[in-house]
Amino acid sequence: MIVGWTSSDKGRGSRSLLLGVHEDGKLRYAGKVGTGFNADEILRLGELMQPLASEEVPVKAPRAAVKGAHWIKPTLVAEIAYTEMTNDGTLRHPSYLGLRADQVLPDLRSPMKIATYNVNGVNGRLPVLLRWLEKEQPDVVCLQELKAPQEKFPATAIRDLGYDAIWHGQKSWNGVAILSRVGEIHETRRRLPDDPDPTQSRYIEAAVNGIIIGGLYLPNGNPRPGPKFDYKLAWFEKLIAHAATLLESGLPVVLAGDFNVMPTEADVYKPERWTKDALFAPEVRALYARLIDQGWTDSLRSLHPDETIYTFWDYFRDAYGRNAGLRIDHLLLSPSLAGRLEDAQVDRQVRGWEKTSDHAPTWIRLAAEMPVKKRRSSRRDKAHE
Repeated sequence: MIVGWTSSDKGRGSRSLLLGVHEDGKLRYAGKVGTGFNADEILRLGELMQPLASEEVPVKAPRAAVKGAHWIKPTLVAEIAYTEMTNDGTLRHPSYLGLRADQVLPDLRSPMKIATYNVNGVNGRLPVLLRWLEKEQPDVVCLQELKAPQEKFPATAIRDLGYDAIWHGQKSWNGVAILSRVGEIHETRRRLPDDPDPTQSRYIEAAVNGIIIGGLYLPNGNPRPGPKFDYKLAWFEKLIAHAATLLESGLPVVLAGDFNVMPTEADVYKPERWTKDALFAPEVRALYARLIDQGWTDSLRSLHPDETIYTFWDYFRDAYGRNAGLRIDHLLLSPSLAGRLEDAQVDRQVRGWEKTSDHAPTWIRLAAEMPVKKRRSSRRDKAHE
């Protein structure tokens, strides 16, 4: 594990990465590595480590060895080549080979319940939101359609329930937020790179408890065809590009929100009625499939492959009572988190509450551990430190 770094005396970047090894349920210091990465990789690592910065020292280490250290939450798994391990447990002649997106440190991970909820107006639905938060106590929540400017977000009421919050508001439309009751929220961005319309508040991203959370509200796109549909396609392309970058980072990532797309006919009541709608357009479903093909796991469908399960019911024609719904709210997991997926559900009953949103909260539970296969060591071992 990378547990920190020492700053370079020659400008930006890191001089050495500080390493830890997980043994017998504890993380111990394993030395540092200062070779194997070029200037571009140093900058990339710096961008990844910055939101994980921590004042807590994760390992016990000799003061002289970690002078000037900057500590991070032990989240990044690196592959290190070395010749041998010394008597004091540090690596001899280590060389950095890269991050490992397919490995996580099991026993240092706590279980987490992560939810997404399109509230359809955070102030108008605040009693419903607070009631649900207090009853279900999710650890992290992504909210969409705040429909409130930045200064009107009900931060005090939410914090009174024990949640930290960051948000990107917009008057009357859109708006996204991330709530957490399991640690500080380290914001990493609040719009997609090269966003086709940066005036719309549709994406927010942060590191929370060692996981990158990307909260999103993908454009509706109706009417189709037209400029709104073109904007939806353009925004989706930018999301796909950014999602690829997130996977390449090696970090554990959850993309959660209202995607405004029913991926398959199983995700919509009477699909023949939606053939001309932007939420069910072939182009949009193809984009969602491209996103999944990058390596993301659709949590709900992964655990409920054949079940009729919806997250949205229109206000009209008693859609909720007839269960005439859509599955458009999704939580996608990067490969390093998929093995920890333990449960995925929709709090359908919330849709039946008074003055509620037309969406229901959707959530996943990540287990505390994910087994990692042990490998026999060799003199030139590639250790997952």
